[in-house]
Amino acid sequence: MSQTTEPSPSVLNKPPPIRAKAMEHVLPMRNQPALAGYYCAIFSLVPIAGIFLGPAAIGYGIVGLDRGSRLPHHIGWGHALFAIVAGVIGSIISYGMAVAVAVVLALNFMGGMWPFPHELPEQPQVEHAQPAQQGKLN
Repeated sequence: MSQTTEPSPSVLNKPPPIRAKAMEHVLPMRNQPALAGYYCAIFSLVPIAGIFLGPAAIGYGIVGLDRGSRLPHHIGWGHALFAIVAGVIGSIISYGMAVAVAVVLALNFMGGMWPFPHELPEQPQVEHAQPAQQGKLN
């Protein structure tokens, strides 16, 4: 006698495992912080925009790494890692340029010579008269 056992209801109602598709690795739509951090990081490499977008890219990248580690096949993990690295680089470039401009303007305002030397007025050149030769007559 063969008896067939029916599977339990929890097995029947369980959804199939979610598989990552190839396109989700290019545009991780299920990992929005990683994608937002990626775009913020790219635009943080523009010097003025990096002051604001660099720290945002770092924050989104950290959240994206956490979310990517919980998704199957670590979707968006590479985008999040790029966001952190490029966000740090963009912030360093932007804040470094801001400090350099502030130092140059402060030194110029305080009367320092570097890097803009003061322009001195030109001194008129005086021609020296030759002394008359004595004792010779034409």
